[in-house]
Order: sequence, then C-alpha cells, then structure tokens
Amino acid sequence: MFLPESKGRRICAKRDDECVKKAQDVTSVVYGRSINCDCLPSCTELSFTKSGTSSKLHKDSAKKMNYTWEYLRDNINLLHFYFFYTTYGKELKSELHDFTDFLSNTGGLLGVFLGFSILSLVECFYHMLLKFFCSELKNWRKIQQQKNAQTHIHPFIQ
Repeated sequence: MFLPESKGRRICAKRDDECVKKAQDVTSVVYGRSINCDCLPSCTELSFTKSGTSSKLHKDSAKKMNYTWEYLRDNINLLHFYFFYTTYGKELKSELHDFTDFLSNTGGLLGVFLGFSILSLVECFYHMLLKFFCSELKNWRKIQQQKNAQTHIHPFIQ
C-alpha cells in the first residue's frame, strides 16, 4: 500500500493527539455528526495480536520502482500488514438466559417443587369433564325412567 505525501500536508501520528482531535472535529463539522458516539461494545469482536516494527527504505528500492531516491524519500511510504499468528480470538456476546430458557426452567422447577406439571393439569381437566358428562347422563336416564313410569299402559280389554 502506498500513501503519497505532499510537503504542505501533515500526517498525524499516534503521538500527535492534538492533530487527531483537530481532524475529528473537522470531520464532525463536514459530516454533521460526532465521531465519539459513546456506542455500546460490539456483540461480535475479532481480536488479533498486534506488534509494530519500522525500518527505512533502502536506496535500491528506488531503482526497482523507477523513482529517484529523493522522490521516494519525500513522497512514498510503504506499509505491510502481516498476521502475527495464524489464529485469532473471537468473542460473541449474547444474553445469558432468553425467554425460552426462563420458561423451561420455571416449568421444571414448578414440577419439582410442587409436584405439578401440564400433564397433571390436563388430567384434572379430563376428570372434571368426565364427571360432568357422567352426572348429566345419569340425570337424563333418571328423567327417562320417570317419564316411562308416568306413562300408563292399559291392557286391552277383551
């Protein structure tokens, strides 16, 4: 990656906090929003081990790129990125317990401590429904027997 540099333009470095702050202020004025948004941390984050080294360009680099040494020294910066390790760490933030976990844990705890489950509730409902229909059937039969008892059957007179 090559970054052309002009003599009138200053490149901010890590030690130039005032320069960085000035660049952030200019950017916030141009784009109408602040750079420091006080955002929450990311839910997914990749972390890489980093280290930095630097060295000066060799004079023979100018010959390879068909530039003069003075032009190369004043206008060209060469930057290489390498991974320190071939592995990296990934952090994934999620909620510890969601609604489904809460519901299943609560139902399980109620079943353990109260001796009650949804199946027990269904059995209670079934028992009440069965008792209701049996009592209705019994009442209907009793009414039918009373009707039959009130009906007089006259034998044929011969």
